[in-house]
Amino acid sequence: FAKGPDDLPRYYRYIHKLGLAHPITRALTSSKGVWKEVRASRRAARLDAIRQAVKSIGAPARATADATAMLLSLAGGDAGWALYDQGLPKARVPDAIAHTVQLIIDDLRKQARK
Repeated sequence: FAKGPDDLPRYYRYIHKLGLAHPITRALTSSKGVWKEVRASRRAARLDAIRQAVKSIGAPARATADATAMLLSLAGGDAGWALYDQGLPKARVPDAIAHTVQLIIDDLRKQARK
């Protein structure tokens, strides 16, 4: 799990590197039925850790909600596969997502200082 806002880029890099290494994750992200339920129950704690990390920055409510929504949308394996489908090599996807996460966190911190 992410251990706070400073750890989010590392965490996203890790989960996407792991997810892209195993093609079964692509099937799981698009599955319905029992696999969707299994995935949802396993993701709940990870997503809560992301929510808490974002909230701890102390930015205004709207900025926090927007950042949380963006970060949660990037937390699933489907985000990594979407970048790969757009032509980004698998090896670069985790770094691209981690960089995007860092940009979101940096912007949220700026808004917290206003």
